[in-house]
Amino acid sequence: MFIFKDQVAFVTGGASGIGYAIACSLAKRGAKVVVADIDVEQTEKVLKDIPGEAIGIKLNVADRANWLAAKEETESKFGEVGILINNAGVIDNPFAPIAEREFLDYPYEKWDRMININLAGVANGIKTFGPTMRKNRCGHIVNTSSTQGLIPTAGLAAYSVSKFGVVAITESLRDELAPFDVGVSVLFPGATASRIALNALKDAGVSVADGTRMASGLDPAVVGEMVVEGIKNNKLYIITHGEYRKYCEDRFARIIAEFTDTPVSPDYSPDKPLPATREWARDKYVRKV
Repeated sequence: MFIFKDQVAFVTGGASGIGYAIACSLAKRGAKVVVADIDVEQTEKVLKDIPGEAIGIKLNVADRANWLAAKEETESKFGEVGILINNAGVIDNPFAPIAEREFLDYPYEKWDRMININLAGVANGIKTFGPTMRKNRCGHIVNTSSTQGLIPTAGLAAYSVSKFGVVAITESLRDELAPFDVGVSVLFPGATASRIALNALKDAGVSVADGTRMASGLDPAVVGEMVVEGIKNNKLYIITHGEYRKYCEDRFARIIAEFTDTPVSPDYSPDKPLPATREWARDKYVRKV
């Protein structure tokens, strides 16, 4: 059973929405919370409402030097991080017509921003705090993907690429850190009443009043509790919306169907681990404890 009390939890994108909800859920269980967010003003607003010990740190997750500075500040004030929540992320204007968001017309600068924040930002967090957790043989990492990290669709190619990448990092990292008793989970949120879509509007130059959040969607507080339960039970997948099951089944069924008439390689041996599978990696390359 994971013990939250007195753990230092570092939460990116922690000043609003799902990040803030996770921060509150962790604080309720006695964790010392670092709210890491690029929005300093919003961070200051929410710190007083977190039900426990908390500090705020300005963080651009795409900036590796900023990560190192944040690590030093966190350890000087709270100690070593035992819970890392890689939650910060961006999305393009979700209210724009799909035809205006097709990948062939997607600007390079938007692609770079999407990958640098949603995917490289997660990698930066893991590379910053993961080695300490491995050394201490204790901790948990949660990386936020999306339902679009399971089911890509037209108009969301760049976003889906970034979120599929988060799944790949998480699944590989979980096997690498399991021998060191460090848990790793990936969160798949669906529509949530947060500010990510509204932030996208602001980025597009649309005026959004302070305090506004999405009118519909799952309450972020519910997601926060799901994440805590996921950490407690060391779940690999934390899925917030059960209605997406059918669409995942449909996608996986289409993939499996393509194996039906695909021949097996002549040099394949069922008695040996198949290259580039989990069994092969455990047998050949997983670090010995």
